[in-house]
Amino acid sequence: MRTTLAYEDFEDSKKITTVYLEEVRNFLKKSLGASYALPRDYQVRRRNPDLPRNDRGVPGKAQPFGAVHAASVSIKSRNWLSGDWLILALNKQFATVMTGLRSSSIKPMLPVWRPLFGPVYDAPLAVCDYRSVNAQDAVPTDAVFPDYLGETYDFYPSPEHRWFYIDGQKAEETWMVKCFDSAALQDPSISKCRHLLHGYCVDVLAKGLLQCSVCPHVAFPFVNTPANVTSRESIEVRRYVFYTADDKISELKN
Repeated sequence: MRTTLAYEDFEDSKKITTVYLEEVRNFLKKSLGASYALPRDYQVRRRNPDLPRNDRGVPGKAQPFGAVHAASVSIKSRNWLSGDWLILALNKQFATVMTGLRSSSIKPMLPVWRPLFGPVYDAPLAVCDYRSVNAQDAVPTDAVFPDYLGETYDFYPSPEHRWFYIDGQKAEETWMVKCFDSAALQDPSISKCRHLLHGYCVDVLAKGLLQCSVCPHVAFPFVNTPANVTSRESIEVRRYVFYTADDKISELKN
């Protein structure tokens, strides 16, 4: 994915929200054939070795996450056994634009992750093949923020896990990471790891993205980091993606 923004533009929240988020929307709709892609939030991370590894709650100081994890969801949502909970959440966030959306639609939430510059040789992002992960590998863990209580999954290591990263990842090389899929709540064939209903999955192909539901990922210390390398900087945008035959969503900037 390419962007019209220059590196320094990612210091400007207005340019991110008015330009980059729209580019991500168009990218998701075109590459995945989605009907709609509603924005949730974004996070810019600029690694600073002088800060704590996982500095939280301080604007502008978000660091690459150095623990293997998958997902961050509301504690309440883990007990909702249908996709209707997502409709309720979206109605709250997009109250004026959700008229007519059917709860039967497929509703993945997709973080789109890319570096602000490349090649990346410092704290690159690694992802685990979801097919190599068993449900018993995961440990539910509280994620406590100043204004939000969520839950992530940490993971026990396993020799079965298969990890991948992009060597020298360039700015236009983008990860699409599935964070949730309502279809996985109803269709056991979505993933053998379907017990982790709110997990991540990764696949650069649209077809693959629709067939999985969990993938651990982590920013890891790269053993071949050159001397005096520039610390990694990245942006992650999370959007709800919809596949539906119902085009009656009113006033929706999709």
